[in-house]
Amino acid sequence: MICACAAAADSNSKGYGFLTVWSFLLTLALSGGGTLVVRRVEYRTPLAVGFLIGVTFMMANLMLITATISGSNLGRWGLGTLPSSTEATQAFSIMLFMAYTSFCIFITQWRDVLLPPPMSGQESSGLPPSQSAFGGSSYDNNYGGGNVEEGYGGDNTNGGAAPL
Repeated sequence: MICACAAAADSNSKGYGFLTVWSFLLTLALSGGGTLVVRRVEYRTPLAVGFLIGVTFMMANLMLITATISGSNLGRWGLGTLPSSTEATQAFSIMLFMAYTSFCIFITQWRDVLLPPPMSGQESSGLPPSQSAFGGSSYDNNYGGGNVEEGYGGDNTNGGAAPL
C-alpha cells in the first residue's frame, strides 16, 4: 500500500488522505497479527482465530469502501485530472477486497483445522495430577482444614465458614 501514501500526498481532500493512510496502517497490523495467529501454534486460541475472522471481514469492508471512494473521485474529476496514485489505490483496494474476502471465507470454513485439539482437564489446570489446588486434600470433603467429623471450622461448634 505504498500507493496509499502517494495518494494521500497528492489528494485534494484531507479525508481521502486520512482514509488511505489509515487503511495502510490497518493492513500492516492485520498482516502482523494474522501471521502470528496462523503460523504460531501458541497464538491459535479460539478467541484469536475468531478475532482474526472478524478483523479480516472488517478489512474487506474497508477495502471496498476505499475502492468506492477512489472510484467516485475518478468519476467526479475525470481520469486525466487525478494523479495515477488514485487509480493505483483503487486497483489495489479491489484486489485486497477480493483477497480479504476469500481469506475470511477460508478461515471461517476451516477454523477447526487451525485450532489445536482441546486439552484435557489435567493439562489445562497447570497442576500436576497428584496435587490439589487447595493444599493436597479434596475441597469437597474438607472445607477449611479439619476433618469432616470435626465440622467446618476444625471444632464441633460449627463456628467456621459454612459451605455455600
